[in-house]
Amino acid sequence: MANILPSFPNELYLELFSYLPLKSLIASRGVCHLWRTFAVEANIPASRRAFLNLYLELVESPYFHRTRPWVLQNLKLFDREAYLFSLVNQGARLPDQFSLWILEWPAKAAIAGIWPGLPDDEPEHVAGRVAGRNVLALIPPRLSAAIFRPQKRWIQAICLFTTAGETAWLTVDEDSDLKETVIMSLMGHILDGVDNLREENVIASGDFVWWLHDMWDRVVEDITLQDKDMYTILDGYDTGLRHKKLDIPGPPWHLRDTSPHPKIFEIALTGWEPSNDFGDFGSSDEQDDLEM
Repeated sequence: MANILPSFPNELYLELFSYLPLKSLIASRGVCHLWRTFAVEANIPASRRAFLNLYLELVESPYFHRTRPWVLQNLKLFDREAYLFSLVNQGARLPDQFSLWILEWPAKAAIAGIWPGLPDDEPEHVAGRVAGRNVLALIPPRLSAAIFRPQKRWIQAICLFTTAGETAWLTVDEDSDLKETVIMSLMGHILDGVDNLREENVIASGDFVWWLHDMWDRVVEDITLQDKDMYTILDGYDTGLRHKKLDIPGPPWHLRDTSPHPKIFEIALTGWEPSNDFGDFGSSDEQDDLEM
């Protein structure tokens, strides 16, 4: 078979590969062995490289294809650029990893049921979906305010995922020590920092790709338990009645100084540790304000 690829110096190919978007890098691996090598050796930006490695880890997992049916059945298109613009328009300084994920991640490879184009909840237990509310499915997305106790102030954060017992926050505040960090918090909207994490309040922290890895690990653990017939005690745990009623446990950023949020802020600084069920923070009226 004749070689239909242009003959360029390898250095030029490596330079070109360093500019390819994620989906093109993924596709290039199926062209030939040489292009697979280029994808490995090219000077690809760190965030895109991290997502490429994550994708390859997923598709090579024996659990990946077992977790695709629900995703493919429920996946809906959304305007990726408009999604990011909505957050920026609310004042967010978006981390590179999050922006790249929204713009370039293959939707069919969504992890743990977490993706703006998937339902925010599911009444049945589904292989590959972690129990909880996929808050990112709320359109338009919301920039929220979380209480950063070390500096006694509100910080900007995006709620990624929430359950009755924990919340994942992506902090986008430029000035705090939590910048571009995902915090798995047990206290809803209260964050205590990453240098002296109090074990009773914070499960773990890391960057956005780390968090996606962690959610995939949960998926694998979940399926492993099912395969060993050890999952029956959790049957019925993931119900729409349980998670769909959960609101984002923090006010919209632009409403942080309106009642009752200043009082909640004052109480939080005294050491009060709330549950994750904040009806006032996620009211439909506040969400409607974002659409105006």
